[in-house]
Amino acid sequence: MKNRTFKSVTMSVSRLAVSCWLAAALLSIPPAESSLNLPRRNQDKFSSFSNLNSRWRRSPSPIPSDPDLQWEQVENIHKPNIQNCQHKPSIKEEQPIDTEVMQVQAVDLDSNATGAGQILFSIVSTNKKFNINPSTGVITTNKIFNRDEPDREKVDYVTVKASDRGNPSLEDVCTITVIIEDINDNAPIFDRASYEIPLAQDTDAGAEIMRLSATDIDEGVNQNITYEIRPLTYPTDIDYFRIDKITGVVTLAKALDKPQGSVFLLQAIARDQGFPQQEATTDITVDVKESNNKPPIFRENPNTVIELSEMYKDFNTPIASFVAESQIPGDPTVFFELNIGRTEQTNSGSTFRALPDEKNDQKVNIYLSKPLEYEKEQSYILTLKVGNRENLVSEVQLTIRVKDENNKVPVFVNIEPGAVLEHEPVGTVVMSVTAVDGDGTYPNNRVKFRISDKDKDLMDMFAINEDTGVITTRVEFDREEKSYYALEVIAEDGAPSAILNNGAPNRTPYRFKIVIKDKNDNPPYFPKQMYRPEVPEDADIGSKVIEVRAKDEDKEASVISYSIKNGNLDLAFKIEEKTGIIRVAKELDYEKIKEYTLIVQAYDGAFSNDTTVHIDVLNVNDMRPEFEEQEYRATIKENDVPSGAILRVVAWDPDIEDRTAPQNITYFLDKTNDFADHFSIDNQGYFRVVKALDRDPPEGSPTYHIFVFAKDENGGPKGREHFVECIITLEDVNDNAPTLDMPDGLVWYENTDPGDVGELFATDKDTDANGPPFTFGIDPQASADFKSKFDVKSQGGGKYVLVTKKFFDREAQKTYSVPIRIADNQGKAGISLLTLIIGDKNDNDMAPGSSEIFVYNYEGRAPTTKIGRVFVDDPDDWDLPDKTFRFKDASRYPDFSLDPNTGIISMKEGIKLDEEIKTYHMEFEVDDVSRGQRAVPANVTVTVKKISAEAVKKSGSIRIDVPPEKFLSGGSLSADGRQQLTKLLRGYLNASVVDVFTLLPADLPDKKGTDVRFSAHGSPYYAPERMELSVARRKTDLERQMDFNIVMINIDECLIERSLSDKAKCDGACYNKLEIENQPTAVMTNRTTFVGVTALTEARCGCPAPPRQSCDLDSSSSSNLWRSAYSLEQQQVCLEGSCTVTGKCQCAIDQPQVYGPFCEKRSASIRYGWTTHQGINSCGNTTIRLRFTTKQSRGLLLYQGPSPNTVVQGVTDFVALEIHEGKLKYYLNYGRETSTGILQKIVSDGVEHSVEFSWSNSTVHLILDNGDCLPSIQDCQLQASRPRGKAQYMNSNGPLQVGGLYFGKDRLRDLAAELKVARETLPAGDSFAGCLRDLQVSENDGSPLWISLGTPADGEQYQDGCSMEYVLAVEATGMNLNFLLIILAILAIILTAMCVLTVYRRRRVPYSDKDIDCDIRENIINYDDEGGGEGDGTGYDLSVLRLRSGTTQVQENGYGHMTLNGQYLPPAVDKQQQHQQQELPGVGHFLDETKDKVDQDPEATPYDDLRHYAYEGDGNSGTGSSLSSLNSGSEADQDLEFEYLHNFGPRFKKLADMYGRETETDSSSSETGENNLGYHDYHDHVVQQQQQQQPGSESWC
Repeated sequence: MKNRTFKSVTMSVSRLAVSCWLAAALLSIPPAESSLNLPRRNQDKFSSFSNLNSRWRRSPSPIPSDPDLQWEQVENIHKPNIQNCQHKPSIKEEQPIDTEVMQVQAVDLDSNATGAGQILFSIVSTNKKFNINPSTGVITTNKIFNRDEPDREKVDYVTVKASDRGNPSLEDVCTITVIIEDINDNAPIFDRASYEIPLAQDTDAGAEIMRLSATDIDEGVNQNITYEIRPLTYPTDIDYFRIDKITGVVTLAKALDKPQGSVFLLQAIARDQGFPQQEATTDITVDVKESNNKPPIFRENPNTVIELSEMYKDFNTPIASFVAESQIPGDPTVFFELNIGRTEQTNSGSTFRALPDEKNDQKVNIYLSKPLEYEKEQSYILTLKVGNRENLVSEVQLTIRVKDENNKVPVFVNIEPGAVLEHEPVGTVVMSVTAVDGDGTYPNNRVKFRISDKDKDLMDMFAINEDTGVITTRVEFDREEKSYYALEVIAEDGAPSAILNNGAPNRTPYRFKIVIKDKNDNPPYFPKQMYRPEVPEDADIGSKVIEVRAKDEDKEASVISYSIKNGNLDLAFKIEEKTGIIRVAKELDYEKIKEYTLIVQAYDGAFSNDTTVHIDVLNVNDMRPEFEEQEYRATIKENDVPSGAILRVVAWDPDIEDRTAPQNITYFLDKTNDFADHFSIDNQGYFRVVKALDRDPPEGSPTYHIFVFAKDENGGPKGREHFVECIITLEDVNDNAPTLDMPDGLVWYENTDPGDVGELFATDKDTDANGPPFTFGIDPQASADFKSKFDVKSQGGGKYVLVTKKFFDREAQKTYSVPIRIADNQGKAGISLLTLIIGDKNDNDMAPGSSEIFVYNYEGRAPTTKIGRVFVDDPDDWDLPDKTFRFKDASRYPDFSLDPNTGIISMKEGIKLDEEIKTYHMEFEVDDVSRGQRAVPANVTVTVKKISAEAVKKSGSIRIDVPPEKFLSGGSLSADGRQQLTKLLRGYLNASVVDVFTLLPADLPDKKGTDVRFSAHGSPYYAPERMELSVARRKTDLERQMDFNIVMINIDECLIERSLSDKAKCDGACYNKLEIENQPTAVMTNRTTFVGVTALTEARCGCPAPPRQSCDLDSSSSSNLWRSAYSLEQQQVCLEGSCTVTGKCQCAIDQPQVYGPFCEKRSASIRYGWTTHQGINSCGNTTIRLRFTTKQSRGLLLYQGPSPNTVVQGVTDFVALEIHEGKLKYYLNYGRETSTGILQKIVSDGVEHSVEFSWSNSTVHLILDNGDCLPSIQDCQLQASRPRGKAQYMNSNGPLQVGGLYFGKDRLRDLAAELKVARETLPAGDSFAGCLRDLQVSENDGSPLWISLGTPADGEQYQDGCSMEYVLAVEATGMNLNFLLIILAILAIILTAMCVLTVYRRRRVPYSDKDIDCDIRENIINYDDEGGGEGDGTGYDLSVLRLRSGTTQVQENGYGHMTLNGQYLPPAVDKQQQHQQQELPGVGHFLDETKDKVDQDPEATPYDDLRHYAYEGDGNSGTGSSLSSLNSGSEADQDLEFEYLHNFGPRFKKLADMYGRETETDSSSSETGENNLGYHDYHDHVVQQQQQQQPGSESWC
């Protein structure tokens, strides 16, 4: 044990004596007894104390057991003493922060090796102007000081405290005066910005003409000023003037010889004497006036220097008076002006004012207008000017000196309490007090200290130095007698008070608290002799066992530390040094050690004491069951279900020592195993097969593996589990017939003599015992035709070949499916179809052909790309090597190239597109050398359209179950599938432009599919959620008309976790990224090729990076709003307004309560409606925050999950938050079961509530109103485990629906049926009525992403902003909403009927050829011009506009199409007369087509021209008019509303599509492919046949 050095508790015992005694004690006393002795000086005291205390304790020991505690526990005898407290450091003004001021030096007589001798410095001032290094004591500045105006920081004070680390901590406090030194940082300032001096022409030489006056707010030599003047225009001008450099007085050096009106332009310079020297300049203008005009003079002047006390407060009595004479005969009028200077010294603050005397007009009086303060300004220089009518001026200066008075009282600047140890000798320093006096001169600012004589006893106990404020002791204190004293100290200055006027100085008393510190002179003790806690053997490491706390009579002077001296076997426990809490340090094992006996020591720095802690280890169920076998095996026949158990699993519990006793084991199977439902096990361990097992692939397996679990304690919640593997081997049964193993089939060329085609190969799922050799033959049940063409013959050795019996022609039939009968060696036979391909030979001539290629060029960035092949009509299709291709005129197509061997056309990089869409009509010639054909023509129409990044990034997507080639060719449809889809989407979305721009192959579980991307816009591009929602509503109609199935709406590669490859599987989180490549992807068929944008959705592991906190200045990405900013590219753009150069969004109005950081509309009012927004990512940790206000007890706040038409097989995940019976309830589903939770606080109270809803891969949290609920906090927050399921994250690709469901509450029952879940596991779905604010989504604790509630992708019954008036409008009437709508509808019908009757009564009389006013036709205008067509110059029949937009209509009666006169056309189609489908609806094209049809009317006047189509007033439009401008507009037109165009009928649908927005009727489903008004789209309708008909009589305007 190391020796410890103890400091004596009295100054009379030396350290050397103690050390000697301690060494002798250790050498002479056995170790077992050495801890029982005390130092001699404490032995008697402790003995008496022990006798007085009846509690048992161990004998204390002065030797600590832990040497590391030595420096911390040594007694603190001496307090720190600051050595340089009286030092007054100085720093120059304007120095930077952290300028060093001084280093405080303190001394502590305690050893520096102990905490008692280590000093820490701190600042106790409250002004925060200085910092101090706690270790070194170096004081530095924390601000920049300014000695000059207006701060006038000439001196400052900082109070420093030096504290040691002893126990108790002792300290010393000192206030240090810091002098701020002046630097020459200010230039002189003239009292005027310029001087204008009138000077009489006959002024005598030597006369004073002006006085320059400048001041400098610096001090000392820095403010001493010298003056100089110099000419500005003529150098000789300076000869007329002389200046006193010290006073600034300017006199006339010689008589003026300049004429009246002459001007001298001079410059005055004032320089200070500081370093570096500063100077100022001002202009002087001397104006020569008429002779005999003299300036006024002062007749009565007071003293030029006046002294005023700063206590002077008489503002009504003049301090000085001046009388002046004008020196103009007959006109004594004079004008006085007291100059307002540019510094306080020159009266810039109007401290003085000049008022004319009431009795004498030639007299002016100077008054004080503000109180004086010597500490701010010691003197003033006033300049009084007097002028006469000739503008001649004289000046006089008055200096006012301010006298300092004793009007400031002393103020204590350190009010920290003092402290002194008990039993310290007389004269010990207690503390130092400091006070300052704000007066400016001595003795007014001298401060002395004394102790108040109110308490004579205190005057006998303490003494104070009157000059330094150091307080010392006069007696030796005992803390047990009194622990503190209140000592009143008086600070007084050195002169009679100017405030009290009592002849006594100013005094300030302050009462200081002086604490008597304790000393460590008592040992610690334990209240108990022994402690006996218990701890279970499975206690966690760090868990608490017991707290053993010792007590000590020295409550302040000692800090007890604890340690374990003995008995801690294998260091199984540890004790907290400060608290005495014993904790488990290592894993315990009852089977190894059942009890521990610890000796615990308490040490207070001088003494120690021990106690015994006996810890019993409790046996717990900490050992898992063990199995008799490492694995269990059994063998059965496949497809067999034995009646009994096939094996028995036996386990035992190691915690039960008696193996013959009941082991209380229960058994169960691994339910996550895919084949768990095929097996069962009971509590006796008997393992059974309950469902037949298949051995044969691909569904079956030769062996099945499953884990059996054993759990002790009869399967109770605290039971331990273990598992063992059971392996079941299946014996093969011949239950599978062999099948052909020839996936590529065989090839037999046409026109070849009959013979052997190739060998046949087969496979069998059964084992070889039930497999080969196989026997092949033609199916006996095959038709006679097959048997006449094919046969199978054996070549011996188990080899069979297919043979042909006839010649074959590929042009007649390209493939044959030959039925082959195959039998195994046991006779088990089956039929397989062999694909026989008839190979092509070039035996047919080619004929001219034509094809079409449509190309989407993404942003015009496409590299050189193969876009399609030249097509000729040739029945042969394997003869490409025999053909060569060439341009008919290659120079016409510089942007394209041709491969002469393959006929592949390539579009070159950087193709020039003058227009958004451009069509090329290309001509080619094809040669077939093998057949001698030359220059066969082939025409290819290539259409190239440039598509923007905005269109691609804001696109919707679907996945269909047909491959791209089949979809493009139309399959069973007669038209191009892409064009047909475009037409249907245009009708569904009521959009002027729809682009289906991406067709990419997709892998489905059992077939190939296609990923389709599309965009649409009227004016802005539609949001993806809006388009996908519209497709979902019309899914049934779309699938029926397109003859495909929609597998997924909104392609999401993260949706089905198990579908991801092992490489792509994500752990905990997944998100989608849209990868857009410049290289397009081509889908080719014979006559049609589509080259689309390669826009591929890829799954990425993890959560997307948090959105940038600055907006994107790139205008090209500004259109990429919500979708790309959130789920795809995580870049932020301003939803409206603009992005500033600082990366901040400048919204329409600067109202943070309205807009989010990126101009998101923060709030919305929903009245039993709904809105949709971009969905939430599949992120492991997601938090949703929002605020809402409602008075309704039921309402859906948000929902994301499948809808009735968007269910993806195997995906049931969803999340919902709704108000149920006035309470907040959540739903969360991870694909297996739904987890719900509800908070009890009522939220339907019309008060705003905040919600935080978060979930991770392990827990769910729901917090209402920040968890602040009374009386129970559980009413506002809950925590639950995540719902069970294999999924690692919530998989959902649906939109985020807010306030309600777009498909309606009633469809939830259908949704539950599709998902195969109970209806009650889904939310109630009632629509919300109230206000929603600040909806934010955060992922992985990243930056929140704001949902723009006011600008959703789609919605109904909502309003931007929070308006409870809007929400409660229906409730205010007291009526049901449906009832109110019925009333409004009835009123509308009545109003319409009245309008119709009014119009009917005003109808004109029937038309007569002789009376234009009797024309029964509806007219636009009556033209009187010539040349416009005589027959129709006055009549413009509008009835044609009310015809359906298509010229024909498909009838359900099978008669084909109806023409304008109501006759039907046969359904046959002449392909040469079909109209090419138009991609863009144009008004001009529409009008031209309709005009042509009317022109064919034999009853119509044949002189129509475009004049009749012009609008009113454009009589000179002629035939060159163009309506193309209708499809364009300026920015000024964007705010015009054209909703009324929808009411004009189908003929105006094109205008409505371009300028109108989607009407409310757009949401209705179309079952016939008609547009929203029930009519076929004229542009997209293909004319089946044109026949000359007899149309009805009508005119076109």
